Amino acid sequence: MKLRNRLRNKLIQIKICLKWQIIDLVRTKGMRALSCGQLVKYIFLKRIIGRINLAHLFAAHRYYPSNLISEFVCKEMQVVSGEIDRFVDVAQIDQISRVVCRTIVLKNPDIQKTHIEKGVLLIKFTETFSFFHKYINCEQLLKYFYIVLEPSWAGYCDPNILFWTRYKAHSITVQATEIKDFWFLQALDSNLIPVPFGASDWVDFKVFHPLPGIKKEYDAIYVTNYNPIKRHHVLFKAIKQMHDENYKVALVFGRNGEAKLEIEHLIEHYNVRRNLIIYEALPQPQLNEMLNMSKVNLLLSIKEGSNKSIFEAFFANVPGIVLRNNMGVNKDYINQMTGRLIEETELMHVLVHFKTHWAEYNPREWALDNISPLVTTRKLSRCLQKIAEDKGELWSREIVPKVNAPEVTYFYPEDERSMLDSQTVLSLFLKTNFKHIESEQALENHLRKLYVRRGPGNSDSVISGNLA
Repeated sequence: MKLRNRLRNKLIQIKICLKWQIIDLVRTKGMRALSCGQLVKYIFLKRIIGRINLAHLFAAHRYYPSNLISEFVCKEMQVVSGEIDRFVDVAQIDQISRVVCRTIVLKNPDIQKTHIEKGVLLIKFTETFSFFHKYINCEQLLKYFYIVLEPSWAGYCDPNILFWTRYKAHSITVQATEIKDFWFLQALDSNLIPVPFGASDWVDFKVFHPLPGIKKEYDAIYVTNYNPIKRHHVLFKAIKQMHDENYKVALVFGRNGEAKLEIEHLIEHYNVRRNLIIYEALPQPQLNEMLNMSKVNLLLSIKEGSNKSIFEAFFANVPGIVLRNNMGVNKDYINQMTGRLIEETELMHVLVHFKTHWAEYNPREWALDNISPLVTTRKLSRCLQKIAEDKGELWSREIVPKVNAPEVTYFYPEDERSMLDSQTVLSLFLKTNFKHIESEQALENHLRKLYVRRGPGNSDSVISGNLA
């Protein structure tokens, strides 16, 4: 009976390992073929049948964003703007509490009798944007706020992003750490203005920082979740190749993903249980402690959004390893001070390198100088100021800094008292509520009262005082 159970478990492990390897092969080698297939479908439907199916074009670009497909999208932008409603994700009004947590006012609008100085509203997560499409009067919102989008996943040929192109008179700032997404938005030549930073640039260095006297207990750490996109089997294979029972890796899982049991089987299949110490759902202060106890941090995914964990480790002065073919991370952030950009075949040797050479890197110094929330605030503020000046609009006050902790919040707690809360803003511009506002003058009176009550904030002194 015991032998039968062992054989059954071994067969399950082999089956799961093969499944993950096939998924991996498709993601690493098959995306170009899938993209070509979708493009052929799009061309066939348009040229032979005379019907444009944008879903195939969007899919082709997301699978493999080549310059050729970008050109097709650019040529179809007029059609995209007209038909985009059919492709935007379905949003539910009961999602408003989640949307509130993912939306933040970085500058209050100032409405005077003779002029309006727009505020700034930042929206996180790609799936959040569909709520604005369905429930918010965006045309009116854009009269009083500059919008900044912080997408959560690489691949910006996405209806949830592209629907903002219909508001042609208003420039929408879009954070884009992946260079292919940056180039794609530039090629569109639309009102979507890309900036080369994202979630990685809003880490709270007050939470993630070095802890003196902490011993390095782990040779590596992987902050991950229960999802095959994190490619845990690649790490397990590298550890097995070392033949070093003393090599220790901390696996810190979040709550996301449904592959927990499969990962357990993979651990057994590669026989690396003794090398792993597993943690789940750590609060940020405890995660900072775990990072401080580790020599190097890992990111083994091929494609995701603007990853935060690798950069949270930077501020804890822990270098990172990122795959060269990753899509989502700004590759310029991985350099001689911060870590190594590698081919997957190098992983085992690079892990061994960091076991003894981790102290030769100094990522916190680089991160404070280049990607801290205060530095990023200055970059974003300059971009918005240029947009305002190019349109002949007033810009006399700076934005306040924010962080992702993990949801969006203010870097300085006092700014929460001076900035309009996002729930108030969303409620005011809901399409259902907007019908009850008698006139635009009444709307401006609402905003003016809110601004007076909250005050202009102290953003000028905050920014200049901390970035000098």
